[in-house]
Amino acid sequence: MKIKLLALAALALSPVATATPAMAQSQMLRPILVENFCNRSLSLWVDHADGWRNWHPHGDFRIAAYASTYLEANGIRLKQRTDHDIFYYAESTNGLLTWDGVYNRNVNGYSLPMRRQSTVLKNGAFVIKLTC
Repeated sequence: MKIKLLALAALALSPVATATPAMAQSQMLRPILVENFCNRSLSLWVDHADGWRNWHPHGDFRIAAYASTYLEANGIRLKQRTDHDIFYYAESTNGLLTWDGVYNRNVNGYSLPMRRQSTVLKNGAFVIKLTC
């Protein structure tokens, strides 16, 4: 009986790596939701990180004026790691407005000046909000 108690005490005192809820939350994959608050239709390109820390470029997505949509490629909803930023570039379909940045990323053979966005969550989704 003493041996069992000593073994249990040793287990209780030994350092064990455990995942905390905050760690699990930081590494979750979330669907990518785009909210277009602009009165113009948009074309959007993204470069996002999947669950294996690989980067994937996608586009061109067409987003109607005042519309919200989840991004999909080949019928599969795209997901973003919440512990990584996402990169995007958008322009109005008439070419008058752009949402660009200083991070050149390659998408479908084109180098686009993308914006970097930190994690913004809404109803369990990673959100990109576009306003004009």
